Amino acid sequence: MKKLLALITSIAILVSFIVYDINADVNAIKNIKLKINGAWIGKITFEYIVINVSTEFINNESRNIKGLNGNFVIYILNNSVGNAKFEKINIEKHSFYETNFSIKIYYKDIAIGIINAIEEGNYNLCIKGRVTGKIFFGIFRYSQNIYTIWK
Repeated sequence: MKKLLALITSIAILVSFIVYDINADVNAIKNIKLKINGAWIGKITFEYIVINVSTEFINNESRNIKGLNGNFVIYILNNSVGNAKFEKINIEKHSFYETNFSIKIYYKDIAIGIINAIEEGNYNLCIKGRVTGKIFFGIFRYSQNIYTIWK
């Protein structure tokens, strides 16, 4: 009887640890923040304009985030103008990860009003997407929608 009780107690402790670990990893990914630090014109040609974007992913949780990746759709004035993605970044607990990317916007794909707003610097930049990270020692994956806007 004592061996059975010890076995049940051991299993309960192990299951509790697993549930805690998975929950902590999920919360770290769920609470990640994406901040746009800036956006600037990189190049203007007759066919396209390049906008450079500086971002940071902020992890305020007490868990490291491992193997984070994401896909984003970039919006300017609520119009989709391009896509961006990143792969397998790690963010230490209570820290952030900075990254830059460029968006090449072809004039034929967007309205003239958007181009004028960009050239005048009078626009909002919005990123909507999904991040996915590894949890529970990298065995499982967890995904979270993410959204941020820069004015």
